[in-house]
Amino acid sequence: MTQLANVWAEQGYHVLLYTDEPATEKDYWCNPQVKRIQVKGNSLKEKNEFLKKSLLQHNAEYFVDHVWCFKDDVAERAEILKDSGIKYLVYIHGLFNIPFYNFDVGTLHYVEGIKKSHAVLCLNRMNFAFFAALGCRTLLTNNPIQPYLLDNDRISDLNGFNLLWIGRNDQGKHFSDALEIFCRVRECEKNARLHVVGDISLKEELNFVHIHEEVRKDILFYGFDADVAKYYLNADLMLLTSEAEGYCYTLLESKCFGVPVVMYNLPYLSLVKDYRGITSVQMRNTEEAAAKVCLLLSDRKLLKEQGRQARESFEYFASYDCASFWYNVFDDENIEKLIENEKEELGQIDFLDFEHITRGLLHDLEHNSRYINVPQTLFSRLHSKIRSCGGRVCQLFQ
Repeated sequence: MTQLANVWAEQGYHVLLYTDEPATEKDYWCNPQVKRIQVKGNSLKEKNEFLKKSLLQHNAEYFVDHVWCFKDDVAERAEILKDSGIKYLVYIHGLFNIPFYNFDVGTLHYVEGIKKSHAVLCLNRMNFAFFAALGCRTLLTNNPIQPYLLDNDRISDLNGFNLLWIGRNDQGKHFSDALEIFCRVRECEKNARLHVVGDISLKEELNFVHIHEEVRKDILFYGFDADVAKYYLNADLMLLTSEAEGYCYTLLESKCFGVPVVMYNLPYLSLVKDYRGITSVQMRNTEEAAAKVCLLLSDRKLLKEQGRQARESFEYFASYDCASFWYNVFDDENIEKLIENEKEELGQIDFLDFEHITRGLLHDLEHNSRYINVPQTLFSRLHSKIRSCGGRVCQLFQ
């Protein structure tokens, strides 16, 4: 969101950046012309009232809400801002199905709330199709790219055996899968090393995985580091073991530095659509992922071709004119044209994307321990409905 604020400030807009947390050293650089305001209040209602009062005091015309998924906070803000004259834009960088995925009983209410927004902005076509099908004013966009990537002209030489994993200690990132993949890779390539950048607590995962000492010493932890360029330039392959992503900036970074990626298949991601520089495998299939890594490390011609394709793919995404898109969004006449143009493309959505998500959800329902306390009647009902709708997720909620 900080980078978006920088884009708007460079366009000459007066920008307020509202955050729940105070500024820290880990924050991205922010244009000095952007005014940062920490939202105050103990309850959701108090925070929303503070937000509304502050926006009105600053004569704000638009409020762009950057959210992972749509929940009660989005619905309530849409209701509060609806009659204030402030146009509420919901910028969703997660997946539409997260509330359903977690059996959130208020989800349909949230959908009704989000319809009151001025527009819903999506980072992948699956989200776009879902919200458009529900009658929301929907637009498809890309995240802005940080200047250090746009200015970068360096790529990895891809002459080593270094695997890179970047992420945080989150259940959905499946760092333990990356460890398992690496252990399998070491069986075919003894020179391989795994470099881990992110939350240092990830190191605790090693306590739960039986790894031989000879392999363990080649798993290198660096903790959090905002300067990631050096890790990509040293990498020969990146592992991406997430079960779900909304945009996946690390994937964009890997493309920028010409580093091929072996990842679980997430076909709905905009960054994955061309599959250039990407080798995808079935979800949670560590054996298949390790085999692909071994193949690439043993065939330098193939590896470097994948690296070349990755960089070409980055050039394509870097050509996206983010500033022009937002100029049109903030213009009443132009945004209507954008929305109409997007509607014409809705029928072209590939419903295989929906099928992929439902297959993943079925797998979790059957195998994930976090659903052990879900009432069996609910489990059975949802399980049956997923299968009966043939992968068309919108039908799940009708």
